[in-house]
Amino acid sequence: MRTVTYWRLSLFIATLCLALFAATDIASAANINATATGTSVQQPDGTVVMTGTWFDPTTGVTGTYRGSYTPQQPANFSSCQFFIQACPGPGNPAQCNIVTGSLTLSSPGAADINLTIPARALLSPHPASVVCEPTPGGPVHTVAFFLLPPYPEMLASLDGTSTTTAPGISADTFTIEVRPSHSDPTPPSCVLSGSGQTSDGRNFIEIATADPETGLYTIEVLNAENAQVVTQRYAPGLTIPVAVTATAVDPRFPADVSLRINDSVYNETLCDFTIPASLVKPPKPPKPAKPAKP
Repeated sequence: MRTVTYWRLSLFIATLCLALFAATDIASAANINATATGTSVQQPDGTVVMTGTWFDPTTGVTGTYRGSYTPQQPANFSSCQFFIQACPGPGNPAQCNIVTGSLTLSSPGAADINLTIPARALLSPHPASVVCEPTPGGPVHTVAFFLLPPYPEMLASLDGTSTTTAPGISADTFTIEVRPSHSDPTPPSCVLSGSGQTSDGRNFIEIATADPETGLYTIEVLNAENAQVVTQRYAPGLTIPVAVTATAVDPRFPADVSLRINDSVYNETLCDFTIPASLVKPPKPPKPAKPAKP
């Protein structure tokens, strides 16, 4: 249990406030509307691996994508995109392969966005993800993926064409969209809420993280140099503050802590804190009692 040493307390607090450094960097919500180009390569087991690059002309952000999908059997373009409707003949709409898989979007300085291409069940609220053949046996395939982001208040999709250029290899042109399902322009907060010293003389700080709109989703420790970091247990989507405690390991040296916090629509906050070396001597342990004289 942490206790604050009260002797010379005012000097300790004043010095700590001067020495403690905190910085916060805020990133806006993941709101991607990008064009993408790349290559798809079919593997021996029938899985198709996709890699390429994307560019969002609105934000100027560039990145890469990688992923894979597997057609459901019989994988011969005889499935239909609509569950309750029988597939018509070639043409309108095209016959398709229903697929499942995953896709990861990466960009410099940002956390990866890991997306799932989910299977379609009988009562699924989403459409099937498909690769369709507009012309039977033709080289051009249309691609339409419904994507599930890891953040519950986000929507995502991939649409475009995949054109066969060699056996098992296709050139891809896609549009990739990731957006919040509703507006939440405010990123999570990350502020110093308290500080003190443990009974053995190590400085600690309390950090309050919160997102009252769509709730906290992830709290990630990016760096903990000479620091032990403990995050209060929480359920994703929690809208009340969650405490993070950082304690210096070796009190003779400063400690650095960096956190990345995301809410449920992928708003992101980066915050950095420095815990100074201890300036207050820890209390001496009590002397052992002298044995009673006989």
